[in-house]
Amino acid sequence: ESTDPDIVRFMAEFCEKRLGKGVVTAKDTPNFVANRIGVFNFLVTLREMAAHDLTVEDVDAATGPLMGRPNSATFRTLDYVGIDVLEHASNNVKDQLKDEVEAALFEVPSVLRELVERGWIGEKRGQGFYKRIKGASGSEVHALNLHTFEYAKSVNATAATLEAAKRAKGVEARLRTLLAGEDRFAAFAWNVLKHTLLYSAGKLGEIADSIVDIDRAMKWGYNWELGPFELWDAIGLTSSVEWMEAEGLNVPSWVKEWIAAGHTSFYQ
Repeated sequence: ESTDPDIVRFMAEFCEKRLGKGVVTAKDTPNFVANRIGVFNFLVTLREMAAHDLTVEDVDAATGPLMGRPNSATFRTLDYVGIDVLEHASNNVKDQLKDEVEAALFEVPSVLRELVERGWIGEKRGQGFYKRIKGASGSEVHALNLHTFEYAKSVNATAATLEAAKRAKGVEARLRTLLAGEDRFAAFAWNVLKHTLLYSAGKLGEIADSIVDIDRAMKWGYNWELGPFELWDAIGLTSSVEWMEAEGLNVPSWVKEWIAAGHTSFYQ
């Protein structure tokens, strides 16, 4: 708060024009912007995975390009980054938050703690949610069963909703098709998305003052095709808020005021 605004402007211009970097203005809060929302998204994905009885492969099929995310989706990303890193990042937020309700959202799931204790923390240790097995015919990718902690040959997830979304052209169409399904994949995707959008909206003003900064942080930091507020526009701001409220969810007041003022999207 005591930083001279001229210093901030100078550094932003230097980083953009001299270094060729994208700059977002974050506030001094735990995990800043991308990791505050990104870690939340990983944890809510794990919770919803358990609620819908999905496998590691199921989750990665739904949370990759179909949701506008990288091909590494959820669990391949965590294997690359390091499962221990997610544990540290989660604890960093939980230990610093004064709001006990929000802090509870960053409680490390038992499955993550178990993997870290076993040393199965991803690529740097040779196994995590996935493990490459070398055999006579070459190497195979095996996926972890989170119930038994045993590995088995990875199989591609198939479902009507997933296949329909794959055929859609463009990220917006893929998202809408995914959410329009009537199976557990659609329900899972909606639950992950709605909680991530609401959390992002609730952090506006706390972690950053601009929805553009939040969106850019997620696109530049996590390689999402669309930031949270761009995602919200893609699935339909007004209709999705109606859906959320019908489910009894608490939509931040500024979002409802924005809609009440006649806006049907965050961007034009």
